[in-house]
Amino acid sequence: MTFPRRLGIGLLLGIIALAAVSGQALRVSPVIFEAQVPRGTEQDTSFAVLNDESEPVSVEVRLCDWRRDVRGNNRFCEDAGNVERSATPWVSVTPQAFDLEPDARQEVRLSMSVPETGPDDEPLDGTYWTAAMIAASPQASDEGEGGTQIVVKRRFGLKVLASISGTGTRRGQVSNLRRHGLNPLWLTLEFQNRGTLNLGDVSGRVEIRNDAGETIDRTQIESFPILPGATRQLRVQLGDARGERLAPGRYVALAILDYGGDNPVGAQAVFDVPSLDLQPLGDADAVPQDLDGDGLYEDVNGNGEVTLDDPALLGFAVEGPAVQENWPAFDFNNDGRATFDDVIALKQAINDESS
Repeated sequence: MTFPRRLGIGLLLGIIALAAVSGQALRVSPVIFEAQVPRGTEQDTSFAVLNDESEPVSVEVRLCDWRRDVRGNNRFCEDAGNVERSATPWVSVTPQAFDLEPDARQEVRLSMSVPETGPDDEPLDGTYWTAAMIAASPQASDEGEGGTQIVVKRRFGLKVLASISGTGTRRGQVSNLRRHGLNPLWLTLEFQNRGTLNLGDVSGRVEIRNDAGETIDRTQIESFPILPGATRQLRVQLGDARGERLAPGRYVALAILDYGGDNPVGAQAVFDVPSLDLQPLGDADAVPQDLDGDGLYEDVNGNGEVTLDDPALLGFAVEGPAVQENWPAFDFNNDGRATFDDVIALKQAINDESS
């Protein structure tokens, strides 16, 4: 039997930063191991687990799949094989269980044996990943009172990403750029990693341009990572506070993201900000008023004060043209439309103010 050759430790990079488990226990690095690895090779590295608290702990280490959801949150411990690009079958850790006395430190060896091909016998291409899950709990004790003892375990996921040397593609796409509320303006967009390499630092910006093509607002998109085949949904707000409103007119929202490819990618969405033409609602004698200048017309019946009569009247009229054609005036939850949810939001704001 021929074994793949073994490479040095230097190709795997581990970053150690301490994170405490509450009460007794563990300090362990939230490690990210990232490597460029040739097919058919083996590679070793290690990470440290440290107990710097006053009580001994028992530690278990095991491997699992992981991914990120559309919001970018890590989801660990999916069954092996549920992630298409799982590297879990390639990796082992030693030891898998140990005890740590206070101030003790344990090195855990992480070994990777990279095959030539994947499960479908196709050559490996791009980035593959797994995670080492570290779970710590107080050591069992025979002392103390009888009865049921509740033991709390804390877990940390140490990410391992391996990119096959000389392979992989970088492809990104921006889609589903949508305008939502106007006060302040916010949008959502999706970025898709359509290549085979992990994109560790995607960043960009959103611009708002008026009908003359002038950029009137701009905000940066904070950088984020995204795995191959994944989609990331982003919410972007322009303006910091209620009351920062666009004048009536037509606008273009433009999202531009740099993912490390040859050229940035982008998308645009055209939207209109309607002029208000307010009318008295229901049996009110006056038009709604914006008493505090924040762009929302809380005084729905126009009598100069805000009471629970105002959400009651809005609920009666919310589906009619006088509200629907002037929806920015009544969009109290800032979701880009006027619905009964805004009646609830206005009522809640009044109750909060009076409590």
